[in-house]
Amino acid sequence: MKEVISLLLITGTGFLVFLVFLLIGIIKKNLRLVMISVLIFVVSSVVGIWSIIVVTKKAYDRFSELAEPRSGVAIYASLFGQQHSDCLEIINYKDQLIPKIDVAIWLHFKTCPEELERILSRKEFKMEKTAAVNLHFEQQPSANENWFNPKKLGDTVLIFTWYDERNNGQEIYCSADSTEVYLKDIFD
Repeated sequence: MKEVISLLLITGTGFLVFLVFLLIGIIKKNLRLVMISVLIFVVSSVVGIWSIIVVTKKAYDRFSELAEPRSGVAIYASLFGQQHSDCLEIINYKDQLIPKIDVAIWLHFKTCPEELERILSRKEFKMEKTAAVNLHFEQQPSANENWFNPKKLGDTVLIFTWYDERNNGQEIYCSADSTEVYLKDIFD
């Protein structure tokens, strides 16, 4: 960032010096000052073009970094921090790349009760116990994917929900023994 600011300051200063020399050269009808001002203009233009190239490259590198898809473990870590036990196994996931367009982060994983307890202790979840046959899902991670199916967790499913005032939140569907989890993290 300092490099970009320096290049822009040099370019701006060079352009101002060019204008001053050009005006003085025209007013005094001094061809030498006009030629010096043209040289200053060329140098400041080169620096300006270089600063545009640097800004473009930095923006491209940053965008490329952001556009790389995250792994399931990276998604898990961003939501819950680093796991505290070795019992995590990510089965399937779909990241939310663009809020409003992508509805949520979808995550299916196996874990141990201690890790699930750690996750649930991070927020004030409401808990509900329901029969799997009562679960209905309108949304799926995408039109051609239907792996998000908490009905497969067994006869009884534990549902933990947390939402903030803007309707951002998490829905955690868990097996009765707390070893398999489907997560829907909504950030809109």
